[in-house]
Amino acid sequence: MIKKAISFLILLCMLISVFPLGVFAEEDRTFLFNGEPSQFDIEEKDGIYMISSNFAETMGIDKIAYNNGEKTVFSKDNVSVICENMSKTVYINGTAREISGAPYLKNGVLYVPLDTVVKALGFQIKYDDLLNTADIYVASEIEKTVNNAEVIDGMYLSDELLSNTSFEEDFVLKGGWSNRVSSTVMQSADVVHSGKFSGMVTKRPSGWASIGQDVTQIMKEYGTGKYRIRGFVRTKDEPCNMTIKIQVQTTDSQKINSEETEGGVLIVNSDGWTEFDYIADLEWDLSVSLATFYCEATSNTGKTCEVQDYYVDDCSLTKLMSEEEYYAVVENKVKEKDEAEELENEKNARANEILEKYKDDALDVYYPAESREILKNPYKGLIIYPGRQLFDEESAKWGGGIGSILYHRYSWCYMEPQEGVYNWDILDKNIALCQKYGMQLGLGIGSTVNFNSTTNYNQDTPEWVFEAGCKYILEDRGNGCVLKIPDYDDPIFREKMQNMIDAFSERYNDNETIAYVDMRNYGNWGEWHFYKFPISDKLDKQRTNKEFFAYVDMFKDMRLPALSFVAKPDVTKHALDTFGAGIRGDGLVSPAEMDKHKNMNLVEGKAMAVGEWFEQYATVYQPGGKYAAYFDFVPILFERQIREGHISSIAFLNWDANNAYKLWKDMYDRAANYVGYWYKPVKIEHSKDITKGIFKLKVKNDGVAPLFAGYEKKAVVKLALADKNNKILDTVTLEGIDPLYWNPGEMTDCVGEYEFKNTDGGEKLLFGVFTREQNENPNVKLGINAKVVNGWYDISSMSKSDSANVAHNKLFSAKELYADEGYGFRQPDYACDNDMSTYWANKCANGNYLEIDFGEEKSVSQVSLTSAENIKVKYSIELFRNGKWTEVSNGVSISSKGTNVKFRTAKGEKLRFVIDEDKDAVVKICEMKVW
Repeated sequence: MIKKAISFLILLCMLISVFPLGVFAEEDRTFLFNGEPSQFDIEEKDGIYMISSNFAETMGIDKIAYNNGEKTVFSKDNVSVICENMSKTVYINGTAREISGAPYLKNGVLYVPLDTVVKALGFQIKYDDLLNTADIYVASEIEKTVNNAEVIDGMYLSDELLSNTSFEEDFVLKGGWSNRVSSTVMQSADVVHSGKFSGMVTKRPSGWASIGQDVTQIMKEYGTGKYRIRGFVRTKDEPCNMTIKIQVQTTDSQKINSEETEGGVLIVNSDGWTEFDYIADLEWDLSVSLATFYCEATSNTGKTCEVQDYYVDDCSLTKLMSEEEYYAVVENKVKEKDEAEELENEKNARANEILEKYKDDALDVYYPAESREILKNPYKGLIIYPGRQLFDEESAKWGGGIGSILYHRYSWCYMEPQEGVYNWDILDKNIALCQKYGMQLGLGIGSTVNFNSTTNYNQDTPEWVFEAGCKYILEDRGNGCVLKIPDYDDPIFREKMQNMIDAFSERYNDNETIAYVDMRNYGNWGEWHFYKFPISDKLDKQRTNKEFFAYVDMFKDMRLPALSFVAKPDVTKHALDTFGAGIRGDGLVSPAEMDKHKNMNLVEGKAMAVGEWFEQYATVYQPGGKYAAYFDFVPILFERQIREGHISSIAFLNWDANNAYKLWKDMYDRAANYVGYWYKPVKIEHSKDITKGIFKLKVKNDGVAPLFAGYEKKAVVKLALADKNNKILDTVTLEGIDPLYWNPGEMTDCVGEYEFKNTDGGEKLLFGVFTREQNENPNVKLGINAKVVNGWYDISSMSKSDSANVAHNKLFSAKELYADEGYGFRQPDYACDNDMSTYWANKCANGNYLEIDFGEEKSVSQVSLTSAENIKVKYSIELFRNGKWTEVSNGVSISSKGTNVKFRTAKGEKLRFVIDEDKDAVVKICEMKVW
């Protein structure tokens, strides 16, 4: 028995010597591919699964091996992974990533880390410890994004949160970066860390005068936590202590500086670039009121080195997140994308049904000619301030020539001088005057105090409210100016204010002449802040969002477009989410706050954004004024803010529009159309049988915002059947064609079907856009030339061909925008507007281009270019077809008398004029015609 036991032990020892002990401890894991067993060549080394590079053949991955297999490049679906023998760094689309286990060569085959490489190439691995399996399958979009995210110390880095990180775009013209504390900032090619440009800071009055980027909304969205801050800085002359930092200010005036938490301060000199790269753990209480990413000197002692010029380049701001946080962010983005795709698929499915139904119908085709006539349209355009409670005929008549909205702010004490007694008469007269001159009324109601100075103030809350027992505090501003500020939470105040808002709503709800109503029931000027009121300002910072939201909810029963104020972003979001309220941004076009308009992007694409011009030209911009040096820059700043803020309407200066118009007429004439929406049908098709059939529309929006059609935000397109005398016999609403989705800067294809009931005598088909379906006639004017009958566009009066110039009335874009001081932006469409006095301009930089989107495939063989002045510059003409650009011709000069470029007839969906050289010059194209 003992001998048998000894023999068994000897046999056991022999088996252990042959097989690793781990085999007995854990059974080998089975690897699956899409749920099925697979023969992957996988080894485990130091606790990491390593897979043979031959796996690529099994999984449809391209593989190229170099240096006898020691270096291998894997690629799939536009993702590349480079692995090298013995290197703990792999490169995923050129980005280095450190890995825990280095690839190694075995029998001439490279083994690489399974999880790192396979996940990067678009696969996912699901480990099941119960079944002891590992299933490799095609990853979802969310999994792919998470797998390829940059990871630091187990934390996932967000996408880049800054714009124009390497200063390659002209930020003075296009935004992103701006000056701080009266410095001057500009794009510079003097010295660069990468690319062609850096940011230069000059004319600095102090060490803190610097360059920065507003990140308020970013910090509000991403919240407290760890942020990675990066960038490169270089002084022009002397060494200086500098920092790249984030400063967060909260509603209780708390300031959090990133370099104080982690020590992001370095000595910067002129010999080379100093790199900042650190992680700051930022924590704050309450809401963020302002957040800025910027670079500055760290002290303010007046030393020369602290105010010298300096350069900054390649900045970056990202947040470190847990896997769960990052996954949630990615999941939300994918969800939004999927929802948008689902809507698009539904729309396409409806369109395809109609197209199939009428596939045999013969069609009439029209190409409307573009018109640049100033159009006054509902819920958009320039705002005129008459400067008085009761508008006068003269200002309304003058304003009606270019403006779309007349605006005034009405104090509570004026609207309700005695409890229950209202001054509706003045509003009714103003509404009638607006109707007479084709305008709408914008107004603010419910201001509770109005204080500019001790000689300019109003007690806007009626005295009878306080006499009824409403509590208040006293703000003594000196010189006998003592104002009563109501306790906003007092039940008496809330009841009386609510009664006034309800009375206003009951009388004016659904009034189409009213463009919008400011919700001015809190703060100084009713603007939801207490600037210049020390006591009330302190109380304001102690109020909770719940209390603020209650003031917003007082307007919940008002059926008119409502606007909240940018002073409190959380309030804005609540107003938007609760009843679709838009936003009002006061203080625009001030050189001291060049990026303030970006706060209006809180409602981008969802509700109206309305801007007020902050400064007055006569006292501020004119010679001797506060901003006299910016006089010629005003048109650029004005247009930039409209475009970047996606503004629906904006004030035409405040109280002297007539004289302002004389100074900047060309700027206002342009803005009158593109602020808000500006619809231009590009192509119209319909069945030859005008009584029933298919209607196809290709339309572009040359404005900066969508249409927000009143409180209900509904709009429709209708067709009308008319007799030879333009008498309308019948109308139909085109289901599935929604003008609210004609997005700015895009071309939209629409398909609908029509069938008229009353067809006797029908000879014409008319087309119109309505902000409300119940209206009798269309009220949205279109930027085209055609006969108009009571707002209806006669389709038969439109051109049946665009062969004379296929570039006319199409969609235009350019790589870079160019602007002239005193004028503004030279837009791409100016090259195709049949107006020799206007031109598109661009710097002579290799790769800059002017692009024309035809909206469909066209055959072209000639381009005619006319320059504002003779210029020699290398350029090429390119056509886009089947997903790629192909050069069809080139040249070296453009004449002011016209240069014809002929080439072999070719088909394309888009055409580009491309600048092919760097040169210290500007290209100015007055007209560009294509045949």
